[in-house]
Amino acid sequence: MAKAILINRYEDHSDHGVVVHHTLKESVEVDVKKITVGKPLPELPGSIVQHYDFTLLELEYDGKTFRITPGKEEKIGYSGSGGEMGVGQELVTTIKYALDKPQYLGGFQFEDRVRQELKGPIGDGEVWLPGGDHFKGYFHLNYACINGPAYAAEGRYTFANGDYIEHAWIETDSEFERFQLTGLYRICTESGFNYCIAMFNGGRRHGIELDMPNRFCNRYIARFWYDNVVELSSSSEVIAHDIDESEGDDCMCLTLTLHDSKGDYIVRQCGGSWFENEYGKRIYKPKVSISVTLPNGDVIDDFDKALNLLQHNDKD
Repeated sequence: MAKAILINRYEDHSDHGVVVHHTLKESVEVDVKKITVGKPLPELPGSIVQHYDFTLLELEYDGKTFRITPGKEEKIGYSGSGGEMGVGQELVTTIKYALDKPQYLGGFQFEDRVRQELKGPIGDGEVWLPGGDHFKGYFHLNYACINGPAYAAEGRYTFANGDYIEHAWIETDSEFERFQLTGLYRICTESGFNYCIAMFNGGRRHGIELDMPNRFCNRYIARFWYDNVVELSSSSEVIAHDIDESEGDDCMCLTLTLHDSKGDYIVRQCGGSWFENEYGKRIYKPKVSISVTLPNGDVIDDFDKALNLLQHNDKD
């Protein structure tokens, strides 16, 4: 398994309770072959390993129990002083369960079929991603792929910060190197309220995102994303929006009417569609699509580059 357990030690300098410098002073990689349940974690005297596998490291240290999952870094100890005038220094020790590629746990299909290679994940499964995201759901084989396997999975997608999508789709492949969130979804916080509608294309934030800053705000704003980066600070006003979550041929669709000095832009984004393949099986295709109607009436339809084209037309 491609994984590593790291013991990191940081030096934090704070000013009136706010950390202004967070500096990594030392990082020690634990030899995972020497990890034994019931014994100290190598390189960390005083600890006791209670459980260890590729989904969880459970550790008792300094009278507390820590559960560390792949992609997570957990603070387990610190020492320091407040200092004078609210300025302080703290030495922080963390444990990080690092991954350099996704880890999958679940069922597999190994049987080959004529003209098709269908080996890969199937049924209930979970994926731990290097950045700390986690997916748990059901993996479907796409039998329409003649030249090799293509897979989609539906289930709950939880981001590293605790936010989640209750019903999400991810794409993957038979090599288990790619598990990517694709589609248009309502993202919730752990406290349960909806705070934004976001679009993802192959794991990247993409398109125009409708955002409600907090649960008490009735004013929506739009943010423009491409490759996980906010390309434009939106000066446009959201003057109308419609969210279609009906159970039809398409996934969630979001229609926004944005207004700026040049006029109105109408943006329609959808998170994928269902179709019936040649075997009579209903298949979901998790491909995002964007249609933009410009103030002059021109329409841009594209799957991947719509945001760039919209920016280009904005500048003309």
